[in-house]
Amino acid sequence: MSDYLVRVAITGIVEHIAPGCWATSITFTKSIIVEQEQRNSIIGLCDMLRHMKESAYHTAVSTLTNADGFLFEFACADPTVIADWFRQAGIDWPGGEFPCIAGDSAVQISIGRYGRC
Repeated sequence: MSDYLVRVAITGIVEHIAPGCWATSITFTKSIIVEQEQRNSIIGLCDMLRHMKESAYHTAVSTLTNADGFLFEFACADPTVIADWFRQAGIDWPGGEFPCIAGDSAVQISIGRYGRC
């Protein structure tokens, strides 16, 4: 049995710079370790993200999986809704808040096994 490493990265484009349409961006990244005892919460979060439909807050979720974990990617107009998803799954996110970035943001949530196997 092992614990789980949950990593959230939220990237917002701050400004387009000409020529060549280069963009300046800022990325917020935070990781937490979720203990094996909360395995059902991790499964619930993965199921929720895998079956999520598009809404006014985010686009469809792209999912990559392998034997050791998941990677979810999507565009999100309001990254603060991510805190609600973690609460619904029963996972405490330290601080309880996610950064609010004006405009669309690219969000990655990776979940994988961590530590002892």
